[in-house]
Amino acid sequence: MPVQRLILLSFIIFSVFFAGCTFDVSGPSGQNTSNNIPDASDDITDSGDIADISDVSDVSDISDIEDASDVSDSGSDDILDSGDDVIDSGVECEADDSTCLDDFTLQFCNSSGEFDTSVCEFGCDHTLTPNGCLDFIPSNGLDKTILSTSGLLPFEISATAVFNSSTGEITVDGVQLRAPGEGMDLENGIIYSQHAMSDGRAAGVFAFTSFTVQPTGIVRVIGDIPVIFLAESIYIRGILDVSANIQNCEAANRRCPGPGGFGGGSTNSDGQGPGAGKKGIEDWWDEDETGGGGAGFNCEGASGGGGTGGAAGSIYGNEMNEPLVGGSGGGGGGHYELGNENNGQGLGGGGAGAVQLTALSVVSVGNSVGTPCGIKASGAGGGGNDSYANSGGGGGGSGGAVIIEAPHIQLFPGSTLAANGGGGGAGKDGADGNYGHFDATPADGAQCSDCNTGGNGASLNASVPASGSDADGNDGTGGGGAGTGRITIRDCISFINSGIISPSPHLGGCHR
Repeated sequence: MPVQRLILLSFIIFSVFFAGCTFDVSGPSGQNTSNNIPDASDDITDSGDIADISDVSDVSDISDIEDASDVSDSGSDDILDSGDDVIDSGVECEADDSTCLDDFTLQFCNSSGEFDTSVCEFGCDHTLTPNGCLDFIPSNGLDKTILSTSGLLPFEISATAVFNSSTGEITVDGVQLRAPGEGMDLENGIIYSQHAMSDGRAAGVFAFTSFTVQPTGIVRVIGDIPVIFLAESIYIRGILDVSANIQNCEAANRRCPGPGGFGGGSTNSDGQGPGAGKKGIEDWWDEDETGGGGAGFNCEGASGGGGTGGAAGSIYGNEMNEPLVGGSGGGGGGHYELGNENNGQGLGGGGAGAVQLTALSVVSVGNSVGTPCGIKASGAGGGGNDSYANSGGGGGGSGGAVIIEAPHIQLFPGSTLAANGGGGGAGKDGADGNYGHFDATPADGAQCSDCNTGGNGASLNASVPASGSDADGNDGTGGGGAGTGRITIRDCISFINSGIISPSPHLGGCHR
């Protein structure tokens, strides 16, 4: 090989060897980055002095386990204070934390344990613990969902209508509007049903979307059981009458009661019902013939005249009128007639009936034309006795029961709710006692010039009825006056009264 080629080959080998041992630190771009890359001779591999990065004996700046308060102090209030700032493991309230914020707003504890609010449709009850929303629950177990039945219609009456609580029949001016029987009357949109109350007795229920008695309208109720009117709204501009009624029994006389009331006693017989007046003495040969006792209900009745007059009827029922029950009958007057001891003389007056008005919105009573309007539940007056010398008069029948319940109730000026007792019949004369008045005054006992008068019935203005008279001698005394019935007002939200209520009502409020 020539010397020149040998020299060239040796140069190439030397160059390659040298290139493998060194590299150009200027990088791919050819720019020197020595200022950006650490000096390997000091900053990177000086194992004798690495305090700046990993001095295990003194790493307080980064990871000093003994004193790492700057980074991860588990006790620090700044980062992991579970009691206050970041992690709150408690709840705001408990399930029974509820408070009425006002009359219609309830603050309660929701399922997430947080306070929330809701609007109470029928008002918020501040009286119970915990507070809660009131719910309108009708009296006597009445099912208000009847009003959700399809086909119900409004009912308005401006004539004289007769409702039969026992059958569901309705007549208007003597013409049948609704045939007897339970169920929906599709033509008129009226439901009739019989509802069992807590004591097992039934009440007849008439349901409508609304029920209006116009100023010229009169609704009379007959039948053996109490009556309930159920509607979204009820307007009484005329008269709703559940008084003792001569159309309501076969006798067709003043012994006949109202719907759900009890009959008066016949001659020489006790009245009927839990507060019945007792009969007078009949045997004139040995004793004086005396008047029958007046029936009781909200208060006691009064006795027949004289020391042996018929005993007064007692108090019964309760202020809530649950179960719904009518007035009781007065006792028959004592009478003796040879061969005829029951001749229709001295009859005890029948007790008034019982009615419940339930509206889910409003009950309004009154009109703007000045005619009488309201609800009448009057007991019948006792009968006089003149068929034979010195016979006793009959005792009066007691007033009935009235419930009015709705979220809003208003009685306008000129309106009346009356459940007054009847007056006693006269002895020695044919005069009869008056039915309970449709105002606050007491029903007069029978008056006469030469007889023993009957006692007055009870009312708002006379809370105690009067006994029959014996002023004209002890033989043939007057019948006793009867006690008032019971009136209950149950409003959820408002009750405005500018009318007359006799006797004083019990204000029951709304049911929870």
